[in-house]
Amino acid sequence: AFRNSTGLEEVIFPSTLQTIGVYAFEGCTNLRIVEFNEGLTAIPDYAFRNCTSLAVLEIPSTVTTIGRDAFRSCTGLRIVELGSGVTTIGESAFYGCDGLVSLVLNDGLTTIGSNAFADCENLQTVEIPASVESIQNNSFNACDKMTVYCYSGTQAHMVGESAGLDLFILDAHEHNMNAHQVLRSMKEGNPHFLEKLDEYSRKYM
Repeated sequence: AFRNSTGLEEVIFPSTLQTIGVYAFEGCTNLRIVEFNEGLTAIPDYAFRNCTSLAVLEIPSTVTTIGRDAFRSCTGLRIVELGSGVTTIGESAFYGCDGLVSLVLNDGLTTIGSNAFADCENLQTVEIPASVESIQNNSFNACDKMTVYCYSGTQAHMVGESAGLDLFILDAHEHNMNAHQVLRSMKEGNPHFLEKLDEYSRKYM
């Protein structure tokens, strides 16, 4: 409907909208602001491809799917906030969004499509929840600066290890932090610190 409308700078979707068309805003190179409505169910294929001025995305909780190439080559993107309802990020959905630096994927996400974030060359951190069951080929290809934050034994952990990615295992660090807090509180607040330390060691270490 608005494909290649280079004069378009802002879009605010009405509250009644449930769907938008494939290629709907592709090539709107001066589109800076998009306000999605609660009630929208999907971002379809190619919907915002090459919208190079788009800087911030807030995907509402009613959206379940981000389609193929939906935001491909949106090189101005800096912030992406995914709603809690997103379960699938499609193939090449954010391919070449080299303005992205940090990304937190939502709990409830199950599938990251092939090349979904490939060539996001400035992406430094991505947090992948334990709910993700499928990370397809080359999802983060050429993201050479990236550290993956994930939980041990998850799909993200296994794929990250096999691909040689830098990993930060969240639950391991949470355990270390909790252990440190317990030991400190024992030492500061209990005169029988050594006895408690021995008890703690037998139980957790």
